Amino acid sequence: MLSQSALRSIGIKKPKVGMELPFIYQTLAENSENNDTANMMSESIQNRSKEFAILESIGMTRKQIKKMIVFESLGYSILSIVIALIIGLPASYLVFTNFNIYRIPYVFPVIKTLLLFITIIIVCVVTSLFVFSKSKSETIIELLRKDEV
Repeated sequence: MLSQSALRSIGIKKPKVGMELPFIYQTLAENSENNDTANMMSESIQNRSKEFAILESIGMTRKQIKKMIVFESLGYSILSIVIALIIGLPASYLVFTNFNIYRIPYVFPVIKTLLLFITIIIVCVVTSLFVFSKSKSETIIELLRKDEV
């Protein structure tokens, strides 16, 4: 291992504490995750349109169904956050320590992680509500017949 003065003499600056993934890679990964989440949520709502029509036909209001969808979306997002913490945190620590050639201390990016978790929650809820609002114009009979065709 080279000393700091030896690294400076060959033109390598001391790396910043808490180096993270490059910004471009992180942005691509977040966009990919958001697209996957949005696709999963929209497919879930579209595939269950017949169930929602049945619930409406037995007396559940659109507002109650909307509330149910919001709670389901929150459940999905919180579950994905818990899984990410259980698997992702140890994995990121292991990768960091195995490739840490400059002996930089591991720093968990709390602020960026919280922003990512908030983004996940927002994407889940907004996508579900957006897809549900698209079916608002269809009547109960149209929704029930949609799956029969």
